[in-house]
Amino acid sequence: MTAQLVIGRASAAFVQRGHPWVRVDRWTRGLAGLRPGQRVQLCDEHGRRLAEALADPESPICARVVPEHWDAVSTARAAWQRRAPLHRDPQTDCYRLVHGEADALPGLRVDRYGACLIATVSAGCIQPYLDAVLGALAELASPDLVVVHEQLADLRCAPVRSWRWPERVAVPEVQREGRELGVSFLLRPAGGLNPGLYVDQRATRAWLRQRARGARVLNLFAFTGAFSVSLLCAGAAAATDVDIAASALQRAADNAERNGVGARHRALRSDARTFCARSLERYDLVIIDPPTAAQGERSWVARRDYPELLRLAWRLLEPGGLLLAVSNTQGRPLPLADLVSQSCPGAQRLAGPELAEDVPLLPGFPEGRPYRLVAVRRPDAAVAPPASCAP
Repeated sequence: MTAQLVIGRASAAFVQRGHPWVRVDRWTRGLAGLRPGQRVQLCDEHGRRLAEALADPESPICARVVPEHWDAVSTARAAWQRRAPLHRDPQTDCYRLVHGEADALPGLRVDRYGACLIATVSAGCIQPYLDAVLGALAELASPDLVVVHEQLADLRCAPVRSWRWPERVAVPEVQREGRELGVSFLLRPAGGLNPGLYVDQRATRAWLRQRARGARVLNLFAFTGAFSVSLLCAGAAAATDVDIAASALQRAADNAERNGVGARHRALRSDARTFCARSLERYDLVIIDPPTAAQGERSWVARRDYPELLRLAWRLLEPGGLLLAVSNTQGRPLPLADLVSQSCPGAQRLAGPELAEDVPLLPGFPEGRPYRLVAVRRPDAAVAPPASCAP
């Protein structure tokens, strides 16, 4: 018999509107004795059935909704089939196979990187089904390496546990090649949560490539240079990558050389705000895609520091130029559109790119969006050359 989990009125209303999470509160009853991943029937305080869910009694998100008669293997196969056009695309072999709740596999993300699959587990409720899901995907994708990252808590509270599946041994220090939109990237599956390419930004890169010809590009928080290299391959005149990590910039330079665009690529190690404050150059396209927090010459906290960086970057943009701002802030969304409007005088908002088909979203579930993005254009009116803001 399926166990029942009683939830309060507010939680019941969220579930009825399609939200796939239930947070534990003082009205939650029935958690005692449940196991992570156990199937439960969510009920309101009057005993009315609302949805099936997977229990996660050790987490503040105590249950995650799944469809009726949910089966992990058939759900994984359906996620694979949903991406059939990408499986046949010779220009791209790096993309998302499973996007958590939107693919009815809550707390799990699986990305394909060429011949490698990388799974990120963010909820205990999916762990009992992980072997079945990865087994189904491995049968379909025939990878030569499957890596699992377990991130059940904030990185500030607990480290990520990683292993090679199914052996549960250390991930080997290997290098792989992946392709996106015809561009080749060097990937390191053992290099942390991301091997060197954020696949959920593929649609953004495709959108920018249509606007890249002849552009001088500034890529802040560049990581391994995916934006810059892709735009150079699409005809950008030059690209400057700025990041505080020397190892990431070396990988960006390697990616540029690998694709034959190294002569038009420049990598500079610097804090983004310091670089923008001191630069006297102008750019046709500025990309700002920061982490929530980072360390550097001055520490970076998105909620505190984004307005200043926007003001500094805006002054480096040519008339008619394009600025793309991204927010990956967890929890309460950063009011990015308001910050851009306040920090970039005269900015003309553009209809930016949508997420690609391999990153589906559930209605009423904003937490499922991996990032938020604002694209604006600088007016064509002439402006004075930038003056250094360096102290």
